[in-house]
Amino acid sequence: NLAVQQRPAAVAVPRTVEEVVEVVRAATALGLRIAPQGTGHGAASLAGLDDVLLLRLHELTGVTVDPATRRARVTGGTLWREVLAAAAPHGLTALHGSAGDVAVAGYLLGGGLSFYGRAHGLATSTVRAIEIVTADGTLVRASADEHPDLFWALRGGGGNFGVVVAIEIELLALADVFAGMLLWDLERAPEVLSAWVNWTATVPESVTTSLRLMRFPPLPELPPFLSGRALVVIDGAVLES
Repeated sequence: NLAVQQRPAAVAVPRTVEEVVEVVRAATALGLRIAPQGTGHGAASLAGLDDVLLLRLHELTGVTVDPATRRARVTGGTLWREVLAAAAPHGLTALHGSAGDVAVAGYLLGGGLSFYGRAHGLATSTVRAIEIVTADGTLVRASADEHPDLFWALRGGGGNFGVVVAIEIELLALADVFAGMLLWDLERAPEVLSAWVNWTATVPESVTTSLRLMRFPPLPELPPFLSGRALVVIDGAVLES
């Protein structure tokens, strides 16, 4: 996130759970706070890092899908696009957000508002277990049956309870989803917003949609229909035939 300057005391990039444990114990011994980070989408909350060890989890990744139980185990800083790629061949998907380059853990710990959310609720409700390294360097598995208070706190309580190194989630049996976006020039915003509000008052819970006012910089890596334009964007998904 280039909008935020981060200047931590140190940066660690673990590639195994064992390395996470070692890093946490070392930081605690040195009196440093620890800030886990996957993609940096929430970087603004980590602006003052003078006494912080920034624990980057982007190298600790992996997905295992069990199609029989319709569950997936997602490691560390894994991105949603990796989960969907692993689940799709089995006719499964997850309550992911609107972008594939968001890390699974941070999204789920914050609640997780999906484009399937009106029909299926918050994504954190699909979490069945969380493996976490606590502040004293202990690896703990939290679920409804193991450390239930910690499990309750983690699902929506943010990232203040430890370093999440794996999450087990339930998947959805949705082989096909119709999704996309509609674009208008920004000056059309008043009439588009009015029509969108009226439409969303009538649609069933199989429809989840959002409206955004977006100003895209003139970057060459953006497609021409986005680059340098100010737009009204309506997007979402419809779980129908």
